[in-house]
Amino acid sequence: MNTDLLNTTFEASESPGLDTFDARLGDITTLAQEGKYEEVGPQIEAVFAEKIYDIRIIGYYCFLVFLEGGVGSLGKLLKGLAGALSDNWAAVGPLGNRPKVTQNSLNWFFRLLLKKLQLEEQSKGDAWQRWTESVSSEQVVEAVEACDQLRRALVASLEDQAGPVVEHLSKVTDWLKAFERVVYREPEPEPEPEPEAGAVKERAEEESGELAGDGSYHLKLLQRKMRAFAELVEAGENARAALVADDINTIIGSFDPLLYFPKLFSDYMRLLALHTRDFAEFDEAKETREWQALKALYLVDLDGFLKLS
Repeated sequence: MNTDLLNTTFEASESPGLDTFDARLGDITTLAQEGKYEEVGPQIEAVFAEKIYDIRIIGYYCFLVFLEGGVGSLGKLLKGLAGALSDNWAAVGPLGNRPKVTQNSLNWFFRLLLKKLQLEEQSKGDAWQRWTESVSSEQVVEAVEACDQLRRALVASLEDQAGPVVEHLSKVTDWLKAFERVVYREPEPEPEPEPEAGAVKERAEEESGELAGDGSYHLKLLQRKMRAFAELVEAGENARAALVADDINTIIGSFDPLLYFPKLFSDYMRLLALHTRDFAEFDEAKETREWQALKALYLVDLDGFLKLS
């Protein structure tokens, strides 16, 4: 399956898309709905080869590309989908009731995508193992950024019809952010130069003095974006500065400390994972007077809370 069909410039026509009664549309829809993706792939490629771009076909194509490429393919795929709804929108059919048809098609795609992601996460099967072993943190970040690009394209192209699709897309984005924490790996430290003769070695002390809250790749990227914003403001490039500010404000609005300071929370998350079952027995105790009294002490006097016997 050619995974780059969306990452190109579409050639516009007077009547883009397939006619509702076109047999090809019926055949592709039937095969896709029945889950016969190996059979539907060549037919989709044949339609694209004729420079026919139909959002109903694109929805099926997106799911097929994901099935073949997994999580690692989502960055490029969603970026291409965003392009289809923005730069290539004039070439995408059908023109009749296009926003509603697009909403239906993409709702179908994102529902199946999220269902597949959650199913593989729960089963921890072969697909999950491939994803966790082969997909990099950078690839997941690329997919999250493509989701944001796609969200803007959806709002611009579908207007009032964008809401349900954006809601499904937001759930996929949340899943990707959580998955990024699963595959995130601290970068390998650069090798230290050999110490000069007679130099005092204090490596152990230096390691113990490292900040627990060292930032992740995401924090470094956010810092780069804020520096870029300051440079654009200073240069008087207000339009581009506003675009960067919009992105930064979106990040702040959904700020996830686990994503930006993973080392700070690593010990806590490890202990929580090890003792989750031990804590479960207290779920029903949260409304009791004893729990509320302990919570009040904890909030006003942490040291006293720790010393309580």
